[in-house]
Amino acid sequence: MTLSDFERAANAMRKSVAVGSEGGPVQGVHLVEALKRRMHKEAQTRRFTAGTGCALLLVGVLVAVRQHQPRILSYQVGTSKERGVLGDYVSAPTGKSLELHFSEGSQIVLESRTRVRVTGTTSHGAMMTLEDGRARADIVHRKGADWRILAGPYVVGVTGTSFDVGYDVKTQTFELKMHSGIVKVLGPGLESPVEVRDTQSFVLSANAAESAKESNNTVVHPEPDPNIDSTHPPTADALAANAVLSGPTRSFGNKSVASQVSSASAAAAANSPASESWARLGARGQHRRIVELVERQGLESATATASGPDLFALGNAARFTGKPGVAVRAYQAVRQRFSNSDEASGAAFFLGRLSESSDPTRAMGWYERYVAEAPKGAWVADALGRHLVLLNGTQGAASAQGAAKNYLGRFPNGPYAGFARTILGP
Repeated sequence: MTLSDFERAANAMRKSVAVGSEGGPVQGVHLVEALKRRMHKEAQTRRFTAGTGCALLLVGVLVAVRQHQPRILSYQVGTSKERGVLGDYVSAPTGKSLELHFSEGSQIVLESRTRVRVTGTTSHGAMMTLEDGRARADIVHRKGADWRILAGPYVVGVTGTSFDVGYDVKTQTFELKMHSGIVKVLGPGLESPVEVRDTQSFVLSANAAESAKESNNTVVHPEPDPNIDSTHPPTADALAANAVLSGPTRSFGNKSVASQVSSASAAAAANSPASESWARLGARGQHRRIVELVERQGLESATATASGPDLFALGNAARFTGKPGVAVRAYQAVRQRFSNSDEASGAAFFLGRLSESSDPTRAMGWYERYVAEAPKGAWVADALGRHLVLLNGTQGAASAQGAAKNYLGRFPNGPYAGFARTILGP
């Protein structure tokens, strides 16, 4: 027995025995029993109190851990604050903007008719696909922030900043205008991520890079899937011609943008556009010039005599300038005259793009041909994704499930991964 035990026993005795009484043997027995009962009751009370204290402590620890545990971001759509669903398409109505509010305070404002999908969220940020249009992004800067915005084939890596981002699906032109902070851009025509900061603007055309040529005449294709490394890096002149970075000069590959642009200008001065190939003109973004030259020569003559790279450049230029009929003729000529070339397989992909609105079934056939001819091609992720969208639209989700599984198996983080998961369901 400890000293405290003795003190409790003495207190119990004082409470159990009246002052001045003469306790006999029976009273002694009663006293002992009373003392036992008292001490047993106090022991139970102590155990209950200790147990309750431990439970309360455990609850407190759990609450504290839960409060400090990072929460997965959620988002709400519009002024109605409707809860957003991952993978669902969100489109701003014609003539109006639409806001996406994220739970940690970030906000994305879509301009009129802009179409996006939030394909994933973590405790650090979100991944969003901007399929067409423009948006203003105000991302909260916080420790560990990690956002990815896929604008067409380009990826904008964000840690916390404010900027406008846009992608025109018709011309396949990417635009970025910074308001504050720093982002990094990765995509077709970029050998390494480009850092854009402060109030700089950055413009890059994926399609201009498509017709750039290496010295070995290999076509440089854009890279829509950021998980695939480009096997055909573009030339410095092609990079300079396809990129515009305004504001202070920033690092761009192994050269500064300013020096690359100067190099491209010097090359342009040394070679008259009339004497240059259409592929070279296309690499500099002179698409209207290509169309003008072809119109002077005549489309029949041009498609019968031009080289494969030049025909491919003509097809691209016609698409950019709103002449789909000429583009189809050019791509078909590539496939007929240069059937085993990289340009021919690339033409199959773009014939699919040109056929989507008028003949989805024909477009799916072109995408299938492209994947068969270029199984490791730069546009495989996009071809499979567009095929999946068309299959779902024409035959329903049940018929598209196999294609969805195939897409996720090959490109689990591709631009159409969220759409594929939506088709497969929970």
